[in-house]
Amino acid sequence: MNPFPDKTVFGLTGGIASGKSTALKIFGQLGWEAISVDCIVAELLEQDEMVRRELKERWGDELFFSGGIVDKKKIAQIIFTDSTERLWLESLLHPLVRSRWVDLIRKSEEMRFVVEIPLLFENNLKSHFNKILCTYIPMDLQVSRILERGAKESEAKARIDAQMSSTEKVSLSDYILLGSGSVEFLRRQIEQVIKTLPLQVPNLTNHNDIGGLTQHGPQGSRESHTHIRSNLDLIDSSHFVFDRILNRNDFTVRLVDRVECGIQSG
Repeated sequence: MNPFPDKTVFGLTGGIASGKSTALKIFGQLGWEAISVDCIVAELLEQDEMVRRELKERWGDELFFSGGIVDKKKIAQIIFTDSTERLWLESLLHPLVRSRWVDLIRKSEEMRFVVEIPLLFENNLKSHFNKILCTYIPMDLQVSRILERGAKESEAKARIDAQMSSTEKVSLSDYILLGSGSVEFLRRQIEQVIKTLPLQVPNLTNHNDIGGLTQHGPQGSRESHTHIRSNLDLIDSSHFVFDRILNRNDFTVRLVDRVECGIQSG
């Protein structure tokens, strides 16, 4: 059951390094209230005495720098090499994090929210949102971006494997945002998503519509129109196969308004 019946609340998820934070920032620039659970986690690690005490009892004083700041890189090394430790940390933090962002939305006078939650599906939070958006990039680009952040290749793959696969997340989402292009490309996709919204979004418990911009046809039929503008290197093509992203039939994406979007090949 949606706990925010009078508000429009989007869930934003996706694989690591797929463009979630950039998408969240764009929503904020477009006037939506943007909430990052990663920021909430950071606050808990630095300010919540109960959390800090539990971490010290579990992993020792060496987890903290001399000024009492938590060594987040050390935490990452621990949890991405030992699933037992990762599950322990998630059981400690996730209830606190969820309570924070739910409380923020309930108490706010704003009406439109986007909550960035990397483990949205893993934590069964689907029912909290009117719609769910998923950022997607190919795995090779995902690994490349993680390596650029200073991780080793083995660490990059461990972090990817610690989450639900991007393919599965996409199949459970209402909108797919391609995160492999420019920031402007991502912004245009988000603007198109917002344009599809009615003035008042009803409570939706069925998330079966998969694709870019999904609209309902007359008499209960569904006509799915995916208007994804792409800056990929496509040569004279009006559609392409999207890497079997739904792990079933080929997912066809129609490219529209290519000139308007300023798409360039190569």
